[in-house]
Amino acid sequence: MTLAQKLYLLCYTVKKEKFQLDNAQGRGQLLRAGAMTELARAGLPDATGGKGWLKFLHDKAHTAETPIRDQLLASGDVVMTREKELGAISINRVSVVHPDSYLASRAVGGGWSA
Repeated sequence: MTLAQKLYLLCYTVKKEKFQLDNAQGRGQLLRAGAMTELARAGLPDATGGKGWLKFLHDKAHTAETPIRDQLLASGDVVMTREKELGAISINRVSVVHPDSYLASRAVGGGWSA
């Protein structure tokens, strides 16, 4: 599982069984930061002499969630259902498939390493 996928799952609220709908921009920035961290660890981007990576974290950050969610859908870690909010507005509701094992992974030393 990639760092961005792990960070996406950390945004899931187990008690409410959902992702916070009003925080797509913040989640996007977090996911992009995770992806950039993995690239940096692999030695791919060169930070010397550049203007920095901030623009990559903020620019269109709201678009970062969809590919990560789709990867987790494909692996079976999350499921998505179409629901109506307030009887009129359709939304995609994403849920973690095994919330108990997910909670164990969130515990300190629970098996997720960056």
